[in-house]
Amino acid sequence: MQVTVDLPSRTSDYASTGTSAMPAFASPALSRSLRTMLFVAAAGVLGYHLWLECATLGLQEPMGYPEVVYKRISDVWPHQYQFGHFVDTQDNYGPSYATFCRPFLWICGDAYVAARLANLAALSIATLLVAAVLRLHRASWAVSAAVASIFFCFNAGSSSIQARPDFLGSLTIVAALAVGQPSVLRRMPPVTAGAVLGLLSLAAYFTKPYCVLVWGAAVAFPALQAPGLRNIRRSLVIGLVSAAVIAVGIGAFAGANPYFLLETVLFHYSQSDPDIGTFFLQMRDFGLLACGMVALCAFGARGGAGLRRMLWPDDPDRRYWNWCLGLGAAALVAGLGWHKGAYLTYYYHLVLPPLAVIAGLAADGLPLAAAATALGANCAVLMILAPQLPPADPDWIRLAADVASQPGPIVVDYMLDPLARGRADIRVAGNGINRFALDEPSRIGGHAANIGAARREAAAFVAAEKASILKGPDPKAIYMDCYLFPARPGDLRVAPNGYLLVPRNEHPLLLDGYDMSRYAATRLFVIHPFYGSQNRPRQEAGKWISTIVKFVPRAAGVPSLPFVLVPAAQ
Repeated sequence: MQVTVDLPSRTSDYASTGTSAMPAFASPALSRSLRTMLFVAAAGVLGYHLWLECATLGLQEPMGYPEVVYKRISDVWPHQYQFGHFVDTQDNYGPSYATFCRPFLWICGDAYVAARLANLAALSIATLLVAAVLRLHRASWAVSAAVASIFFCFNAGSSSIQARPDFLGSLTIVAALAVGQPSVLRRMPPVTAGAVLGLLSLAAYFTKPYCVLVWGAAVAFPALQAPGLRNIRRSLVIGLVSAAVIAVGIGAFAGANPYFLLETVLFHYSQSDPDIGTFFLQMRDFGLLACGMVALCAFGARGGAGLRRMLWPDDPDRRYWNWCLGLGAAALVAGLGWHKGAYLTYYYHLVLPPLAVIAGLAADGLPLAAAATALGANCAVLMILAPQLPPADPDWIRLAADVASQPGPIVVDYMLDPLARGRADIRVAGNGINRFALDEPSRIGGHAANIGAARREAAAFVAAEKASILKGPDPKAIYMDCYLFPARPGDLRVAPNGYLLVPRNEHPLLLDGYDMSRYAATRLFVIHPFYGSQNRPRQEAGKWISTIVKFVPRAAGVPSLPFVLVPAAQ
């Protein structure tokens, strides 16, 4: 039997009376002024961040190594998890993002632009869903617009639209949480509700595996309802159907793609590196960036409602969003918030969506002046701490000109992949993450068939790279991304004022002794790709500096820099 319920008549359980949403203890003129100011603040910060994202679409240089990886994946999609593609298309996530990019690739043709457009679209749709949830619960237009703008800018100012699955993860999580609301699930037959929730949760899993936690939050919530509101049979049907959809989907895909679970689960487990300092640093930065929304949630109780009704309100949907926020925070404390390799990403996915909804609903239960002040202050903080627009990189321009004028054959670092377009005599060394791919099979123990095959592929990849670079004429130039370390006193390998060079990715062409002694370092380019995550609390975490060193064959009269190339182990 299909069950329907009426939507809640007001947005807040905090007030003890039945007055209209967003009480305004001020004159009508002042209320209009406050709403106008809130709209202006939200529009201003949103407009700047939209401008910021649009300005990154046409950047020539990659915004970090993932963009090169997804460019490579676009060439072999949908086979990136098949045998034979372990090293050259390894992405450590699921197939959703590469698949989501396909329509944009068909539209524009450029893999870099397509991936960035896909991210902009995913974040925009997720933002609209947040606004739709707030309007579903009768939040005012002013509050809905402000909270949605903060949600967009929070993400856009912290992660950019570089090719990564983060924004698609936000979209699938917001969509699954929105469908999991009691007022939405009760409007669908249980089998339909389970299938929809299962498909959205499966899409979340295939974007980033931990995103499937939203499914657990949604299916576990009905057990927390008051006895009169529980429907055990219906809840079990929804839970079992959605679990079956997820299990069958993962099983079928993993069975057809033997590297899928190896790359998306075992790899991350082998790379975990928890740190309590990172945990507290992320808490601080997130609290600063979400200051207004946190304040609204903290001071939302009024009219004698008290802390209990703020934490566990009478309205099931309000209670559901509090439950999701609590579970997200618990997951961070349990381990995800300690991970040094994913700065704030888990906060964006597991805490920010429910926090935004709760803050928006709490705002409409507060005096307009208080709500406008909190949300306006949050907009101001995001604007003050926003990254600058991507500047022109003089060294990238000089590097592009140098590569264009250099006779071939040439070997370039993977970060220079866009500069290799249109020239048959340029070879790109590596794919941006093959160092991880080469190490991964040895980091993960066991003798499973896919692990053994991965080890063989890694060895074959190294051998093929060496053979390719050694055959034919020597390159007339090699452009390599290197770390530079000042020479220590007494180090006889380099002049007193010289530097040791360590290849950033230990490219296979340098492994086991490709004779780089025949080459001299002649030029240095310090490029600054417009990397994501550049709001000021994490400015250092977001900077990406690549030192590209140009090597040419040694010859009489060729001036060289005081650099000595050494393997990473030395």
